[in-house]
Amino acid sequence: PILRLGGNESGFHLSQSELEGIVTTGTVSFGGDMTALIVVDSVVSAPSATTVSLVASKSALSDVEFVGGACLFESDVVVSSRNDVVVSTALNLTGGLELTADSDCDGTGDLVVTADGSLDSVYDLAVRSAGVSWSGSLDAAVDSMTFGVCPGVSMGLGGVSEEGSQTFRLTQEELDSMSTTAELIFESTSGAITVYDLTYGANGIVLNASTSGSVSLVGSV
Repeated sequence: PILRLGGNESGFHLSQSELEGIVTTGTVSFGGDMTALIVVDSVVSAPSATTVSLVASKSALSDVEFVGGACLFESDVVVSSRNDVVVSTALNLTGGLELTADSDCDGTGDLVVTADGSLDSVYDLAVRSAGVSWSGSLDAAVDSMTFGVCPGVSMGLGGVSEEGSQTFRLTQEELDSMSTTAELIFESTSGAITVYDLTYGANGIVLNASTSGSVSLVGSV
């Protein structure tokens, strides 16, 4: 099934007022192994919980999407999908964010932040995905954001999209669109990290190729 939270009223749907009725000091979980798609639209300060979990893992095409009006979560948020996580609106958090696309590590599943999308949190952010497509912004208040991939997946940073064939590819143009001072951390377990021409002032970039991974600089940094 498709699960819709907030403003969109079609299909299986929980409205803003219904979400406000959920109050707990624990975790509120939406979706799971039978959920094909979760759509979050204009959810504000609800539900009241320590952690909100959103999971879409029915098939290799299962997505989690933040669309429509801006969303605000006053809790930690954990997002997991077997395919893409799409952010095409403002996603604001007063807690942390752990976001996983390609949760089954089959090599398909991107974090997609459109030109209308943004991530804003007072805490650090952590993302694991097979790939990334970034046109939106990352709020300057974020201290650091960690990008990770499944074991063996390679990463390419900087330069232009025509350079490199890595599954996870973040170009200089995409880095520029973030408009952030956050420290960016890139982690690849047993995979290669290749850095092309790259400019990023802010608080710097950390490259961590643990286990049998490697880091190669093939451009100017």
